[in-house]
Amino acid sequence: MRDDGAGIPAAELVLALARHATSKIGSIDDLEAVRTLGFRGEALPSIASVSRMKMVSRPVAAPVAQAVTRLTAK
Repeated sequence: MRDDGAGIPAAELVLALARHATSKIGSIDDLEAVRTLGFRGEALPSIASVSRMKMVSRPVAAPVAQAVTRLTAK
C-alpha cells in the first residue's frame, strides 16, 4: 500500500501500529484541517494484527527513511 501523506517521523513509527493512535487529531479543530489520507488510526494496527508487515516512511525533511517490522500477529 502507499500513503499520500507527509511521512511518519521515526519516533512515531511504532506508535502508528498501536490501536487508537493518531497524531493528526490533537483537537476538534484538527478534524477540518486534515489534508492527507494516511493509513493512521485503526487501519495500520488492523493490518499489523493479521499480517507480517514492514512499514517504511520518510518525512520530506528527513535525510533517510526509517522502518519498523511486525513479524507476528498479536
